[in-house]
Amino acid sequence: GSCFFDGGLYANNPTDLAIIEAVKYLNTKPEDLFIVSLGTGTMVEKISPKEIEKFWWKDFAFQLIPEVMDRITSKTHDLLSKILPSDKYFRLQFDCPKEFEAMDNVDDKNLEGLKDLANSYITGTWQNDINSVISMLAPVDLVAQK
Repeated sequence: GSCFFDGGLYANNPTDLAIIEAVKYLNTKPEDLFIVSLGTGTMVEKISPKEIEKFWWKDFAFQLIPEVMDRITSKTHDLLSKILPSDKYFRLQFDCPKEFEAMDNVDDKNLEGLKDLANSYITGTWQNDINSVISMLAPVDLVAQK
């Protein structure tokens, strides 16, 4: 049989892989790309060393996986924000409260909470970045009409 691993263990934020593909197969220069990277949330609560002492190995592994995935995502963003021009790379990420961490929870209460959280970021924290992206993507005459 085959054994598969979640892609997040290697590329939880696959933006760097997309850049490599564009450069390799489309003969594009990284500085000519325009990238908007949309995150699915960063865990707010991290594992403390005291908590690690309480875990059995299996519990620890299940706690460690989201932590590793967050680190991979952060590493990718940190690298890209250093090598790409700030007007060509935008990362929209949010802090995900513990009650919304289970990405497979599709009950109505959870989905409504996630929608409310997203709306608060769209109209608040991300508004400047979203406006910048829109102004760069929209034809000049549309932006002027607003």
